[in-house]
Amino acid sequence: MRSMSGSVEDSNEKFSRSARAILNKLTVEKFDILYEQIVNCGVRTPEHVAILMREIFDKATAQHHFIPMYADLCARLEPDARILSALESVAVAQRSSFRRLLLGQCQSAFEQLLKPEPKMSSPSEEEEEMQARKKQKKLGNVKLVGELLRRGMLKSQLLCSCAEELLRNWEKCPEAIESLAALLTVAAPRFDVEDWSHRQRLTQIFDDISKLVSGKALPSRLRFLLKDVLELRVAGWPGRAKSGPVRLQEVRKAARGSFSGSETPKVRKATSGSFSGGDTPKFFQRGPPGRSAWTSPRSANVAKEHQVPLPCEANQKRESAALARLAEICTRGPPSANFDISAFHKFLSALLRDLKVEHNAVTAVKKVRAKQVPSKYQAREFADLITRTVEDSSGPSRRSAFAFLVGLCSCEDSAFDREECIKGTATFFAEVYPDLQPEVPRLDKILSAELLPMLRTAWKPFDLDKILPQELRLKA
Repeated sequence: MRSMSGSVEDSNEKFSRSARAILNKLTVEKFDILYEQIVNCGVRTPEHVAILMREIFDKATAQHHFIPMYADLCARLEPDARILSALESVAVAQRSSFRRLLLGQCQSAFEQLLKPEPKMSSPSEEEEEMQARKKQKKLGNVKLVGELLRRGMLKSQLLCSCAEELLRNWEKCPEAIESLAALLTVAAPRFDVEDWSHRQRLTQIFDDISKLVSGKALPSRLRFLLKDVLELRVAGWPGRAKSGPVRLQEVRKAARGSFSGSETPKVRKATSGSFSGGDTPKFFQRGPPGRSAWTSPRSANVAKEHQVPLPCEANQKRESAALARLAEICTRGPPSANFDISAFHKFLSALLRDLKVEHNAVTAVKKVRAKQVPSKYQAREFADLITRTVEDSSGPSRRSAFAFLVGLCSCEDSAFDREECIKGTATFFAEVYPDLQPEVPRLDKILSAELLPMLRTAWKPFDLDKILPQELRLKA
């Protein structure tokens, strides 16, 4: 005879499989139909509710473009009588509210974010991919917490507590700054208003970020990331007030990109005060965690997967022809009177997502030219684009972006001024490259094989070796 504990485990596993199967099919278009299937798939106990929450978090962290939809799902589950019945199915002393369970899941996700990862001196490709998936999961968890805050599912004070914790631990937690930027981009527009009771605390957080950005302690690539958040705030958080999660056709258009769920969520009024469910969670009293190392994976056998081949002597003519074609489309339009750098960053994020899917560097260059980016921004933007590209784990996508980069400055009348791009490249190698070396495996090989040969061709007679570190210079 099977034990009672064995029967409970079987019931939980069966419920977990059912919930996961339904969530796998969930889209905005099918939301109402599949919602009914979820609440009727056997939710009987508080443990079932906790399992459902874990499954929702797992799906959200793997599908960042659907995060607003999963936050809407949590908001709709909370008052549902069938969920309340499951939570009340145990003795009063054992009962737990939906929001307390939700807070527990968020706390667990945050603890995982700050948990130190073992360093890998020479990680295999499988280990690199595993590390990249972990990073994406951590960022997805933070974005989901932000969306839940916007809907009032968590007490608003949690925004400040999480942001402060991330700021305290950025030196020991590699993902802290990226997570901080993601959290503030998603949730801060909802609370950055005069009448919010914790506005002064949030303002102090932005003041601390400004000091961090103005100093030299933070690597350049992370300074750029935080500067984008500060610029969005100064501009009044443009484009952050749309409602409703994205639809499937929008997702398909940017299926291989990193869609920002923060631009599309519904907004509910949040209440201020202490954390939902009682005392401050324990992770805010913990000491700083150890440092971990994230590495970006690189696809194998990438040379044949993309229209831009890996540079070598045999294909220099093809590279020159490609660059010449990019140069042909470089015709300058009328200058922009009032350039909005925040709007340009939003445009650039969408363009890079499209580039991942379409691999059309020529079209991407045309679109940037139409924006007429002032020269004072170009060096910084070029350095930031190199940083984003070398961190890309997909070989074809990375080489598409490199072709786009070279196309921006491959002729005298191009989208960016060549001298500004040279300055940006020098900034990258002086300030960003040393920080990226331990984080991006085979960084030197990626640069030597994919980017530098194209830049040498495009920038002749400029001596690129003058701004390169010793290990990347051509040997005489």
